Amino acid sequence: MKTEDLRKAGLDVKVTYRKRKYLKDNLSMSLSFILGEDGLLSESNPYALGFISQIQAIRDMVAREIREHTDDSRSKEMKSKLPVWFPSGLFDGPLCLSYLKSFSGLICIDIDEQDNNLTAEALKQKVSQLPFVLYAGLSCRRGIFCLIKLPMDSIKMEKGRVNGSDFFAHFKAISKAFLAIGIVIDPHCSNVNRGRFLSYDPSPYWNLDAEVFTDKGEEPRLVISPDNPLPPYDYRERNFRRVDSIITRAEKYDIDLAPTLRDWWSFGRAFANDFGEEGRGFFLRISALWSRVNNKRHKTDPNKEYDACLTYPGNVVNIGKFFKVTREMNLTAKRGEY
Repeated sequence: MKTEDLRKAGLDVKVTYRKRKYLKDNLSMSLSFILGEDGLLSESNPYALGFISQIQAIRDMVAREIREHTDDSRSKEMKSKLPVWFPSGLFDGPLCLSYLKSFSGLICIDIDEQDNNLTAEALKQKVSQLPFVLYAGLSCRRGIFCLIKLPMDSIKMEKGRVNGSDFFAHFKAISKAFLAIGIVIDPHCSNVNRGRFLSYDPSPYWNLDAEVFTDKGEEPRLVISPDNPLPPYDYRERNFRRVDSIITRAEKYDIDLAPTLRDWWSFGRAFANDFGEEGRGFFLRISALWSRVNNKRHKTDPNKEYDACLTYPGNVVNIGKFFKVTREMNLTAKRGEY
């Protein structure tokens, strides 16, 4: 997509760009110049070839690490030498919410190949089903990243302070929307100051007519009246929220909830027994956690494994198994979270 086309589509917004992640030299650069095919990484830019070679060397190193079953420290070290840009806005000083000068109206999410047992190209094709995905392109290591438009009031100034609670709520709702099509996104993308290492994709996915994502996952408020009495307590809903809270906490600290195949399979059967098809998202999330923490791919597709859990004859494993194991890990949900 040409830079001029992106400008006409209103994507000439300014974002922060740094030559290195930990250098404090905040530069202002337009999104259209960073992502336009005739912009930062175009052939006319004398620095582009060096950046592209760097990115390809990182991808080659990742392939070697996977092939040789070594840790990914070398490719991460190489990645750290790339420039970094911050898709959600322009910062005036430290990269924290209180120093956000202007909001770009965008949120950036990461999707890892390993978490989803899919190639980057297959992931790009799959996310194109979602009407709110503006852009999807290759990451510098493995997987893809997506840009999604949010309402401009997702970041508010209240009593002299920047409030990003709506931004976080949108992220949680986006996570659920991706789970609905069987994709697990990186749970660490909920911050406005989330940085993105420079990457290169000769054939990214663009949808300049993408919808603005307005869902915040809010549930209608229950109003109790003589005509609308308090409904009976729903233990299934309570357990569902409790499981979500525990997995969210594990994702935050990268804690592997199912270190053994037996635990993984038992949790799948428990989710299937108590939540049916609605439990698939939980199973995909703990599967992605295992992949991320252990830096390995699952030998079988987690989606197919969950299909088997749903049809397992005589399934007697219930959600108590999940709560028992996670309690032994000191992972419990706070009462107000469910």
